[in-house]
Amino acid sequence: MGKNIRKVIKTDQNPAADLVDIQEDIKVVADLNPAVNWGRYQQGSNSHDAPDPYEPQNSATPNPTHDPGLNTGYVLHHNGPQYFGYLADNPQVLNNNLHGARDFFDAVENRTLPADGGVFYLRGGYDNNDGLVPVNPTPAIQQAFLGNGDHPAYSDQQISEAFAARAINDIANSPYWSESAIIITYDETDGFYDDVSPQRRSTFADGSPLAAGPRIPTILISPYAKAGKISHHYSEHGSVIKFINELYGLVPLASLPDEKQGRELGAKTLGQPNLGPSDNPDNEVGDLTEAFDFAILRGEKDPIPPARATFPQNVVARLPHLATPYYSQSGYTNGACEAVGILPTDFLSPAAYKAGEPIDPYPVDVNPRPTQSPGTPTSGTGTP
Repeated sequence: MGKNIRKVIKTDQNPAADLVDIQEDIKVVADLNPAVNWGRYQQGSNSHDAPDPYEPQNSATPNPTHDPGLNTGYVLHHNGPQYFGYLADNPQVLNNNLHGARDFFDAVENRTLPADGGVFYLRGGYDNNDGLVPVNPTPAIQQAFLGNGDHPAYSDQQISEAFAARAINDIANSPYWSESAIIITYDETDGFYDDVSPQRRSTFADGSPLAAGPRIPTILISPYAKAGKISHHYSEHGSVIKFINELYGLVPLASLPDEKQGRELGAKTLGQPNLGPSDNPDNEVGDLTEAFDFAILRGEKDPIPPARATFPQNVVARLPHLATPYYSQSGYTNGACEAVGILPTDFLSPAAYKAGEPIDPYPVDVNPRPTQSPGTPTSGTGTP
């Protein structure tokens, strides 16, 4: 590559030959990094999606469409591509790759995703397109927590679960299922306790952790997955990138010249070999391939049928999901876990779960609900 770059600089000597060199360079880069279809589908990115009920239309922070500020259901800082100028400033990307959440479901249901596949990212926002409202009847709660992004302060957990379930159903019930890998993951722990200490892979200059923290869930759904299995391989968000690299034969970000030099300097001068992109093929970070059943991939076993991945539509569209009315007199449980064959660790037995008798009950003066629902439930002063 270096020889050809030097030739390109000297264009006054033989322009025709230099043009051939440029074309050869482009071909080499294309061969190293084949084109991969991709799309980002984010709630509120365009006017196809429901707006934030707190803000009127045309009043929000600009979004990446031709009509900035049109849809208030859009969470600006969750749009990853905007942080890369070569994407954010590219009109073709804005037109062809950044879409609203409803556009994803339309594309799957109408079979308009690229025929040769790709990588498609779906994320929620300040509202949902299915008209769902939280189960809590408090008006302030029902207005403030319509989001489907499963994020504190504006989302409802069950609405977010319905959002994911509908996406899974749509894919499983489409021709795309036979070639799909659905990866569901989260960007933070929301403070939930983790009994396993975080692994410190790298640190800031002051010694504080730079990478790895409390564990977060990741679910892989595919006709080629190891059904019902849990992977204990160390993985992180970079593992999704590693998987994409492996699937499409892409050059890892960590192997690019500047990144590779930076990692070498980090190891030499700071004793930290894990600085830089975590998709380094030589590190211990997993690439998610351990979650696949290679016997299925080799044709020795039948793929998992789509029925194993789908949810009944009447469950997806109704809140609360799978709840049994008056299941527990104490109100601790509603039967949803029993319906899917799960016994939460807070309960010693199914009988204790049904009785609503956890081993670690809430203190009597705690109100775990949002500020829009004031009062202490156990004292009789809670807002229903």
